[in-house]
Amino acid sequence: MSAPKTTTKKSVSQRQQQPGSGSKGGAARDLHQTALPTSHTGLQASSSPKPVHAALLDLPRSHDGTVRIKDERPLQSKAYRKACAEYVYAYLSKHGYRSDRMKPGWFDSPSTREFFSVCEFLLERIDPNLIVSAPQKKSTPEDLISIVRTKLLYPYDVPKSALASVGAITTWPALLGLLSWLVEEAEETDRMKERVNSISDATRAREKALGTAYTAWVQAGQAQTLEETAMLDKIEGLIRAEYDELKGENEKCEKIIGDNDTAVKNIKDSGDLDDPEEYERKNEEIRGHVGEVVREVEALRRREQEASEDRQRWEQKTGKEKEKEQKLRDQINELTQRVDAQVYSHDDLAQLLARARRLDDETCQLQEQITQCDSDTISEETQARTEQHTLQGLCHEFNECIGTGGHPAIPRANFNPEAADFLKRTFGSLAAPGLNIESLVDARDALREYLESREQADKQLKKAKKEIKTVAMKEAEWKETREALLRERAESEKKAVADAEARLVELDKQIKHLHESSEAQKSKLLEDVATAEEEARELEELTDQSVHERKGYEQRFEAAVEVINSVVEHGLRKAEDLDHCLDDELMRMQEGESKPKASKRAAGEYEEATSRVRDKFLIEAPESFFLLWEACRKLNPSNPCAALEGIGLTLVGPFQDVAEASNLPQSEWRYFYDPPEVVTVVVDLENLGRHWAYYVDKPGDSPISVLVASRADDCKFRAASDSVLSLVYDIAREHEQGDRIASTIESLCHNKAELTVSLSAWKARMRRTQGTTFNGLGVLVPYDKHTEVGYRELPVSSKVLRGILDKIRDAPPAERDTSKLDEIFTWTNIGNDEGDFGMGLELGQDLFCADKPGVTPVFTKPLTTILRNAYNLLGRKAFVPVLEEHTQWRVSQFQELGEKCAGLAPGCLALQKIS
Repeated sequence: MSAPKTTTKKSVSQRQQQPGSGSKGGAARDLHQTALPTSHTGLQASSSPKPVHAALLDLPRSHDGTVRIKDERPLQSKAYRKACAEYVYAYLSKHGYRSDRMKPGWFDSPSTREFFSVCEFLLERIDPNLIVSAPQKKSTPEDLISIVRTKLLYPYDVPKSALASVGAITTWPALLGLLSWLVEEAEETDRMKERVNSISDATRAREKALGTAYTAWVQAGQAQTLEETAMLDKIEGLIRAEYDELKGENEKCEKIIGDNDTAVKNIKDSGDLDDPEEYERKNEEIRGHVGEVVREVEALRRREQEASEDRQRWEQKTGKEKEKEQKLRDQINELTQRVDAQVYSHDDLAQLLARARRLDDETCQLQEQITQCDSDTISEETQARTEQHTLQGLCHEFNECIGTGGHPAIPRANFNPEAADFLKRTFGSLAAPGLNIESLVDARDALREYLESREQADKQLKKAKKEIKTVAMKEAEWKETREALLRERAESEKKAVADAEARLVELDKQIKHLHESSEAQKSKLLEDVATAEEEARELEELTDQSVHERKGYEQRFEAAVEVINSVVEHGLRKAEDLDHCLDDELMRMQEGESKPKASKRAAGEYEEATSRVRDKFLIEAPESFFLLWEACRKLNPSNPCAALEGIGLTLVGPFQDVAEASNLPQSEWRYFYDPPEVVTVVVDLENLGRHWAYYVDKPGDSPISVLVASRADDCKFRAASDSVLSLVYDIAREHEQGDRIASTIESLCHNKAELTVSLSAWKARMRRTQGTTFNGLGVLVPYDKHTEVGYRELPVSSKVLRGILDKIRDAPPAERDTSKLDEIFTWTNIGNDEGDFGMGLELGQDLFCADKPGVTPVFTKPLTTILRNAYNLLGRKAFVPVLEEHTQWRVSQFQELGEKCAGLAPGCLALQKIS
């Protein structure tokens, strides 16, 4: 696979390479670049010298002296890290890295030993000579990191804690980026090796000869360039020395001015100033002098800028000269390719000539066969003519004999002896003493047939002669084609030689022209150097007072900038504080809106029932709760909870407790995936498992919204309405038998807006949540944006955590590996110690949803412990008994009922029997 595509900067080693070169240089590197000395003082191994003003800059460097740049790769992105891991794993698998621990999942929890083993393998692939350790000594991790940073010039910083803990969250992304970078270098090295191995010996020899000639030509003009560069370095050194001297004088002047300011201040404070006007006049003179100095400083800056521009122009000219040199090298390569192509055409002609010779031999053999065939044909024709004349005479005699008539037999003596002998050889019936008419007629017919067959043989012979003539014509045409090919070969050879000679003449002219232009540029460069020397002398003539005033002006400017920055930072902090205050106020307002006040009826008629609901179900019954209860009492006074059976619903939980003080446990009508924050109030009679429930974040609060769960074996909840009254009203209006229920609710509700289904309160809460959970409820805990205390993310994503939990649950008890989950528990305990209680609440809710109905509960103990700690630390201790009772019910329900009914609460079982 390919390397992950990012917007990262290229490494230092990659930026120093020419197009087409590998990570280690090689034959394809720019010859001019490799010819420059790298040990010369102040001269880098690049094509252009360092600008004058670059000597005054202090580049950021690491402790080992190498330049480090900011790492802009998206290493914190999970998708990018996944792509890097797949990229590295694919390379290691392809090139034979063998390890029992190396699997695709290794990149999620890497080990220190395996990481440095992979680094050592990649360094061996890049260059086997990189890792050279002393005898009886093994390479250490510190040695590998040092090689990557110093010899390979890795451009990014490696965390100091990388060697101590590779798999830590803070260090692993950077180390994964290091592995990806090493794989890129290794692939580049492999490509260079393939290219070098694919070059033929003849091509390599030609390239070496061309490179040697070109290098000699380039080195001829380098001596003067090096002298000019040395002169520029000398000028830069003088400027730097002058800069240091002026800096020291500036410090002295600043000290004198400070002493004078102190003395003047003391005189003013003591009242011993003789002439204040004289003092003010001198002060004005000093200010005017300062203005002149500032103008001189500006002029000096302009001169420095002009010198820098001249240097840049010189660099551009040098770059153009390099472009011409590169163009010449391209032309030489093109000529080489054409010569190679010409060699290949000669090989083709040689093959054609060999083929023509083979065809000549075949043609001679064919000619001999034709000659032999002609002689055989002539002899056969002569014999055929003789036999034909003999047969014609026999036929004539037969006709005469047959025409005489009246003779029953013809004596043998009346025949021609030759004819009789022929007839005897031809027909066996002639051996009789005499012949009759019928036998003669049969003999005549047989002779006629024989003559016809001879005529057909003559036709075939003529056809064979015709074919022989055709072959002879084709042979003549092939001879002409061969001669034309030979002529074309000779002409192409002459033309190729002429083209090569003309091209060489043209190259000589171009080389001569380049020499002339190089000399002109060198003379122009000398003039620029002289101008730079003059400017340097002008800089030396600057007075100490001007430099002092310049530095004072810069220092005052810096002080003003610092004051402005401090004011801006103070204003930003004030703005952030104001934003936080507004956010807190908005949150309090939203919480106030989402908590409807208790019903007025609760103060009188339902005061005792409200108290029971608060103590038992941990919610504050809202106004809509009692309005729905009154509507159900009006519809069915004897059993209000069954008043909604016409539309397939029934009231449970708090409604049952309002109807009569029930001794049922709080877990009654609590389903398998209902957390302590959920209280079931309405269930569906037609779809067992579907139920609606109130939700609160803290015990004793008014419900934020009404949630619905579609199935008992699904942990997902979704918002149905902010009010149970509007929920039932909406269902009744959609049902065929719900008109009476809807009209009854309308008659009791004076504010028709309360009957509209709304989700605004739930959406406002979800905007403030900090984390997500498997059941879709999210985590909302107190969080300080200034200190970022209260919540932190889990070390793994929800998808990865789901995979870990499913693997543990589905594995046999003896084969369950909980090492990854134990690590997450450790991070959660650290978060609790540092005040991030929301992390434990999120993990506990996910563990609550990890078990399945009908399957042996696996996470009962850890989820109870984690959620108990989270509720206690968040001040929600009332949820702990509900949690413990519900988890115990899960275990007992599985043991008693088994897989068949493990997903239903006890109330659901009762409803199933009734229905």
